Amino acid sequence: MWKKLLLICCFMLVVISTVSAENSHVLNTNGTIVTVGENRLVVQGTGNISNVELTLLGKVYFVDNATMQKVDSSKIKVGQYAYAFYGANMTKSIPPQAKAILLVLGKGDSSIEYMRVSKIEDNGDFVKVYYDNKSMNISEKAMGNYKSIRQGDEVLGWYNLSTASVPTAFNATYAMLLNRDIAEAVVVNAAPGTILVNNKELAHNDNNKIYNINGVTYLPLRSIADVLEYKLTWNAFTKGIELQKESKSVSLQIGSKGYWKDKERIVLENVPRIVEGKTVVPLEFFNNVMDEKVSIK
Repeated sequence: MWKKLLLICCFMLVVISTVSAENSHVLNTNGTIVTVGENRLVVQGTGNISNVELTLLGKVYFVDNATMQKVDSSKIKVGQYAYAFYGANMTKSIPPQAKAILLVLGKGDSSIEYMRVSKIEDNGDFVKVYYDNKSMNISEKAMGNYKSIRQGDEVLGWYNLSTASVPTAFNATYAMLLNRDIAEAVVVNAAPGTILVNNKELAHNDNNKIYNINGVTYLPLRSIADVLEYKLTWNAFTKGIELQKESKSVSLQIGSKGYWKDKERIVLENVPRIVEGKTVVPLEFFNNVMDEKVSIK
């Protein structure tokens, strides 16, 4: 009788855990890896499920907590601490079995969140990303190209509990994109003198020339802004330029070191100029003011 009752209680606990899990998109368990097998492992610890078996089939991300870099599954070892994130659909077995999404290997001082971004708010010097009824603020300090995050991205964020704001939003101390690398928006090939914007080579003519002024690389603003889908407005009286793209606004003035990104003033070492009848800007302008990834080769 007692054995039957115990079995019924165990079954009900598994069912309750499973139903609860199905109401959430992503679950997590933080603890020790106790078993490693072919395409599977078991983690015991704290979280949504204290003892869970994870399958490692399909796309699974592995990140080293010390270096904050992606690694491969060969780094997994029995006895290792792991922050495990997995899908909510799981079996009713003991331990329940679920599909792994992400494993962060190694214990650290910061808390960790996996985010499947459902909405983004651009707040100028940071973006607020929403996920699983929670949100996280990500600034340039946490992620250089934070404004490149888009809906549907998978983001891994580190934060300290003391940095939570009211209403509840975690402030990331570091964040990384898991599902994609941010492509270089502008690539300058100095030797042949060509400019690629979003993998499209600009026509090799006078409007798209690269200039070297006092050892500083200058690029034509209008040609690049057009391909990046910015609306450019020129004020002949003030010699000022405004660039607009959705909610993002950038302004500059010929000869001035002061640039504006939304409501933030940014001072660069080099000023925009007019050369051969067109506005050219220092290469650093695209990185530091427009938040577009640029490289020179």
